[in-house]
Amino acid sequence: MDPHTFRGLPITLLVAAAVYAAVLFSGLTEDVLDSGALDDFDGAISAIVDPLRSEPELTWFRWISAIAGGPAILAVLLVSSGFLLLLPNRTPILALWAVFSGAQLTTTLGKVVIGRPRPEPMYDVAALAAFPSGHATVVMAVYGFIAYLIGRGIGDPMARFHVAFAALLLVALVGLSRIVLNVHFASDVLGGYLVGIFWLLVGVILVEARDRTTGGSRS
Repeated sequence: MDPHTFRGLPITLLVAAAVYAAVLFSGLTEDVLDSGALDDFDGAISAIVDPLRSEPELTWFRWISAIAGGPAILAVLLVSSGFLLLLPNRTPILALWAVFSGAQLTTTLGKVVIGRPRPEPMYDVAALAAFPSGHATVVMAVYGFIAYLIGRGIGDPMARFHVAFAALLLVALVGLSRIVLNVHFASDVLGGYLVGIFWLLVGVILVEARDRTTGGSRS
């Protein structure tokens, strides 16, 4: 857990985790394409959150969902890039945009190719198809990667835990909001999380591999 030490084994494990996330997403995609395979799962989750589908809860979840919307993500990317430009090492900012671009491209292609219809009725505006969830993907990939960048510069393990916990809470709330607003099935959100994890790990690998080749500098 020491953020100042990185060797070949952690990189290997990160690559293995990214591959595993891709395999899980592939399996979930097969279930989505198999009409009806996930109906019971999606229906059960929808029934659990159904009591939240009333005002003012719907308004609160719309605000939560907006955290991972286009305008908010763009603002976060620009502000984060501004801070990262102050560092002599350009790898984190390049990795951040690679994570975002990869997540967006993968999600868009998935929506177009799979073309899964969205659930009805929806309680928010949503475009394109349902699978995988773009909001779930981007909150996991972008916010998760930013949390990683913040945490890697903190020496106190408890402080790093707080950063990780805050990021996970945000990821969970955004995913929940998409289900409550009924713009996504639970399996759409799960698929988005898997895509987001994959690109988050890609970003971590890029940053850590660069540090390893330059002698472990953390700047």
